[in-house]
Amino acid sequence: MVGDEGAPEVEMARELHRTFFGQGVAAITQQAFEVQEGQIDAMLVRLDERFSQHVDALGLGRAVERLRRLTGEFKAELDRDRDPGVSFDQVRAARHQLHEVTCSVLIGILYHLDAGDASSAALRARILEPLLDQQERVAQAYSRHRSPTDVNPETGEEIVEGAEPGAGEVEPQPEPTMA
Repeated sequence: MVGDEGAPEVEMARELHRTFFGQGVAAITQQAFEVQEGQIDAMLVRLDERFSQHVDALGLGRAVERLRRLTGEFKAELDRDRDPGVSFDQVRAARHQLHEVTCSVLIGILYHLDAGDASSAALRARILEPLLDQQERVAQAYSRHRSPTDVNPETGEEIVEGAEPGAGEVEPQPEPTMA
């Protein structure tokens, strides 16, 4: 510390240093931003309530006010990035609404475009094509996210339920029952 050993200002500076940065600045700056925000808020409260004489004696008033202003800007940035997102209930409601509207459109198309007429059938197919393409893409997406299959530990091959036994495999036999 700069100053004469035992001087009141030096002792005040040391007390501030021990209180707020006893484990170094990294103990604060390496935390998550939300944790840093809470620590700085607590620091400002303590500076106001317990260490106001230290701040005045050491001429730190402008620095504390700057910290307070920057903390407000920091909070605003953190809040700006907090997207409340969409709840699953909202997703479920939107899916239900989409399903209802899609069904209404399909019923209207099927009602007004009778398949008995070739031109109506062609028009109906052309109108329904985007929906059928979408349904195919959704089915493909679901198939890419299928659950893992069992693997034969000896061969490393996938075990497909209902498949014919491979060469060297014994077909499972039903258990005998007591009559």
